[in-house]
Amino acid sequence: KEAKIKAMKATLKFYQSYFSEFKGWLYFGYNLYKEEGNPPAVMDWSLVYPTKGQVEAEEGYRIGGAVSISDTLASDGTAVMLTNKGDGLSFYECASLNQIKIRYKTDKNVSLGVYVDDTLKKTLELKPTDGYVDEFLSLTVIKGSHMQLKLESKGTMTVDAIGAYEYLEAENAALQGGASVTADEQASNGLVVTGISSDNDRITMKGIRGGARVKLRYKAESDCVVKLTVNGGITSEMTLKASPSYRDMSVSLNVPIDSTLEIKGISGDGLFIDYIGLSGVARPEETSYNKDDQKGGGLSPIVIVILCLAAFLAVVAAVTIVLLKRPQPKQEERK
Repeated sequence: KEAKIKAMKATLKFYQSYFSEFKGWLYFGYNLYKEEGNPPAVMDWSLVYPTKGQVEAEEGYRIGGAVSISDTLASDGTAVMLTNKGDGLSFYECASLNQIKIRYKTDKNVSLGVYVDDTLKKTLELKPTDGYVDEFLSLTVIKGSHMQLKLESKGTMTVDAIGAYEYLEAENAALQGGASVTADEQASNGLVVTGISSDNDRITMKGIRGGARVKLRYKAESDCVVKLTVNGGITSEMTLKASPSYRDMSVSLNVPIDSTLEIKGISGDGLFIDYIGLSGVARPEETSYNKDDQKGGGLSPIVIVILCLAAFLAVVAAVTIVLLKRPQPKQEERK
């Protein structure tokens, strides 16, 4: 993108230096980025690239009174400041995404709306920070959609960058025990989580999208077993066979929308987890019956069913007795 813009500016300057009547030109390929031909090859004429990976805030389209500012603490020395309700940033032509990171700082409580194709998907309640911090959220964004971050309340916040990920990257989760992040060029985002070998070693992801099946992308030096827990209740164990290269392993597990998923070690060493994937449609979260929750002597569902069945049988018995006691009609004598 930078090379194309530089070339276009140089071309414009060249023609204007020789022809005074030359005022400008139109570039029709600004969003032309697709595969063509056989075998297919990417035709890249675009100035608009899919939003994916680390994207600096200043590369987004500013909304309202959002302004670009210099900040030596920002990742690229520049950030975008939002000062009024309605200020924001737009990122167009998103890749297929499932996880978003927002790197920001603020000195007040602020509400930040996250929109996909102009529809509000989530509202983040952000607290005052001591410098830049990262906020992660699980959000499904269909390829080609546009995403907006918009200030929904009074207050000032500064956005340094966003991260746009196709998967739920393990390195973006909360880690406990011996779990740690290490670099790996073969990983989807260049980073993986290792050190998951005991009950104290955990990966925790909060507020994730729902699904009926969980997939782990991993590699392992030996056979390993991990336990997956949803919202502190439903669990499933997964056996991960030794593999020198990354591979996928999945298990059927109901994960309702906005759940907390925890992965902890049971046995094995040398496990490297790249990312977590979810597929299928989750069932609503099941609520368990607890007899201690009854108030005022209420009856349990089982007791109610038994009483209804008893009442039905009593009615059947009563009807049967009445029919048996009815006088039978006399038969006519044969002549």
